[in-house]
Amino acid sequence: MMDRRSAALVQAACADLIDRLGAAAIQTGDAARRAIGGGEGDDPVAVVRPRDASEVAQILRVARARHVPVQVRARLPSQRPAALRGCIVLLASGLDRPPAIDTSRRLVTVGAAVSLRQIDRAARRARLALRTLPALGADECVAAWLGAGAGGELGLGPGELGVDLVSATVVTGSGRVVALGPSELLGGPPWALAGVPDPGALLVGAEGRLGVLVDLTLRLWPAPWIAWLQATLPAERGALLTALSLGRTLASRRLCDTILLEEGRAGLRLMARVSTVRGEDDLPATLALVESAARQLGLTWTPAAPESARARIGLEEPDEPWAPAHPASPLDLRVAWPDAPKVVDVLDALGADDSPVERRWSLGQDGVRLRLLLPALQPERHGLMRGVRHLLDAGAIPTRADGALRELLRERIPSNGRVLLTALARAFDPDDVLQSSQGIL
Repeated sequence: MMDRRSAALVQAACADLIDRLGAAAIQTGDAARRAIGGGEGDDPVAVVRPRDASEVAQILRVARARHVPVQVRARLPSQRPAALRGCIVLLASGLDRPPAIDTSRRLVTVGAAVSLRQIDRAARRARLALRTLPALGADECVAAWLGAGAGGELGLGPGELGVDLVSATVVTGSGRVVALGPSELLGGPPWALAGVPDPGALLVGAEGRLGVLVDLTLRLWPAPWIAWLQATLPAERGALLTALSLGRTLASRRLCDTILLEEGRAGLRLMARVSTVRGEDDLPATLALVESAARQLGLTWTPAAPESARARIGLEEPDEPWAPAHPASPLDLRVAWPDAPKVVDVLDALGADDSPVERRWSLGQDGVRLRLLLPALQPERHGLMRGVRHLLDAGAIPTRADGALRELLRERIPSNGRVLLTALARAFDPDDVLQSSQGIL
């Protein structure tokens, strides 16, 4: 039961929110509990859906004044409604400023709640594209990736989305609206000014703790010509290592910008997106090189499936060869190429006594990204989560960490990193309003 003082604070916070934003923008009581998908006792203080930076600032100022934490979510209901108990839930879906393309400077400015797929389709109408588009999460909003410390894992394209973050509007935990990335830098390298630390990287790396991302500007790149190839392998360790070896070869030679590997009961399915920006006539030659590399390892591709012209210019959804993800709690890992075999062995050992976990790999030039689709109910009880320390020791680095996993990672942060993070938190969020938030998830 809530004591009288806590109940008074909740009532005061709700009254302040209604006074500043209006009753129509706020859900409280039973309506708020239903909105987050919670049961008895999972009562948030309120669910609020702001529309712009000024309304986000009002919410955070109320939370700071009333000593109520804020949790930011892109959509509801939540997979973990109990984590929202006693919080103001900031539903960021109203921050949906549509994509505005600057073709001359190859930039797109967009609201934080707009999906990556929607941004990419808008860019393709201008014959441009995002550097990376998550193959296994393109329908998530852009802030769900950047605000949670994930720069585009499991994506289509080289590099990470966070590299192309040019500017952003952020509301800090103290309620200040901050514009990162001055306009004179938009035509040059992002954040490169007199050796000043990269505030974009700090924002992404803080995983939602420094502020709420409202809108942002990203660099765009020429849209490539692409074709998909597939191959099927038996479900065994040797075949998996062969597929990883082929993926590393294709990525290092820049013949494919995405290599995906799905592990299922029927076997392994390897999918490669062959791409070129040199023109449509260059695509057959690139395909021939990819097929030759596969033959050297004894693999045979299915016939290529080029992208349709309408999909390339954003008039229709592209054909996607991978299976949609089922409802689950993903554990996303980043692995350096030399550590990949060791991580495979640890995964097999940890999951041997539990229900099978679907594993999806994305193979890139800088390493391997792995998504483990854990059971939707009580994923923390699975052997992979109970033994996650062994994965870290093998070289895996989790992204989108929360709960016990976050505490485990904090233990491994060097002392100088802890000092820097503490100083940033004091500057952006001195009262820990966002300390329990996990970005926009």
